[in-house]
Amino acid sequence: MNSPPSYLRSYEAVVRAFGLWPDFHDAPVLAFKYTEGGAGVVELALLVWETTGLLDRRGYLILAKRHLVRFAFRGITDADLSQFIPANILFGLGLSNPEEVDVTDKFEVTLDSAIGSEFCGSFVARTGEVLEVSPCDEKGNRVEQIRPD
Repeated sequence: MNSPPSYLRSYEAVVRAFGLWPDFHDAPVLAFKYTEGGAGVVELALLVWETTGLLDRRGYLILAKRHLVRFAFRGITDADLSQFIPANILFGLGLSNPEEVDVTDKFEVTLDSAIGSEFCGSFVARTGEVLEVSPCDEKGNRVEQIRPD
C-alpha cells in the first residue's frame, strides 16, 4: 500500500473514494496540460479504478470504484515532459514520500507510461491538490461530480 501524499491539498477525497491511496496502475490519462513559465502548472485528469481480482464470464478482471481524479500541481521546476503524450496510460503515478517533502519543501511527480518508457515524464512541484474525485463510467464520463471540500 502506498503512503498517502498528505502534502497534496484534499488528498483525503481519493482515500475516501478507494479506502486507500491507489497506485494508479493502468490509469488512462483523460486530460493533461502543462503551462510553462512563471510558476508553471501541470493539470492532470486520470481514470482510476480498483481491480477486484474477480473475473467476469469472459475472463476479464472485474473493475470497481471507477473515478475521475483531477490534480493540479503548481510551482513546476525540473520538468521532463517533452516526450509525455496526453493520450497516455500510466503504469503508475509516483509521488514523493511525505517525509521527503518535510525536508525539501517540494516533491517529485513521476508519470510512468505503460505505452513505452520514451513517453514517461516527471517534474518537481511546490504545491499540489486534488481538484476532483467523481464516480464515472468506464469511459471516464462523470456519473456524479464531487469536488473535495
